[in-house]
Amino acid sequence: MEWESFLNNWPYLDLFIYCTHTYSIIFLSLLRMKNTITLFTKHFSFYSGVILILSFIIQQWIPSIAISNSWPFILLFLYVFTLLAFAVLVKYISTKITYFANAFMLVNFGKLVFFSIIIIVYAWMVRDDAISFTLTFFIYYFLLTTFEIIALLKLQKKSWLSGLDKYVFFIFVEIRLNTDIFYH
Repeated sequence: MEWESFLNNWPYLDLFIYCTHTYSIIFLSLLRMKNTITLFTKHFSFYSGVILILSFIIQQWIPSIAISNSWPFILLFLYVFTLLAFAVLVKYISTKITYFANAFMLVNFGKLVFFSIIIIVYAWMVRDDAISFTLTFFIYYFLLTTFEIIALLKLQKKSWLSGLDKYVFFIFVEIRLNTDIFYH
C-alpha cells in the first residue's frame, strides 16, 4: 500500500525512470567503448607485430627490397596514431552516421596532412633514404589504415543494431507509463 501511494503522489516518476535509464545507457556505452578499445588494441597489436616480424625478415633476408632503416620508428609512429584515431572515432560510432562520417573524414584528413608534412620534411633532410622512407611509410600506412577501417565498419554495424535496443526500451517504458501500470 505504501509503495502504491508513493508512486501515485510522486509527479516526477516518468522523469526519474527516463533519467535513470539514460544514465545507465551512457554508463554502459562508456564501458562498451572501453572494452572496444581494449579489444581493438589487442588485435591491432598482434597485427602490427606480424608486420614487424615480416619487416625484420625482409630487411635481413631479402636486402634487395628497399626498406628504410627507420622502419621500426615508422611502424611505431603509425601504430600510436592509428590507436589514437580509433579511440577518437569510437566516440562517434554510436551517434548519427553523419557525425561519424564527418569525424572520420576530419581525422583522416588531419592524419594525411600531418603524415605528408613528416614525409616531406624527412625527404628534404635525409635525401639518401627519401624514396625508401616514403615507400615504407605508405605501405605501413595502407596496411594499418586497412585494419582500422575494417574494425570501424564492424563496429558501425554492431553499433547500429545495439542502438535499436535503446529505442525499443523507450517505447516499452512509454507504453507502460501511458497505461498507468505503475500507478494502479
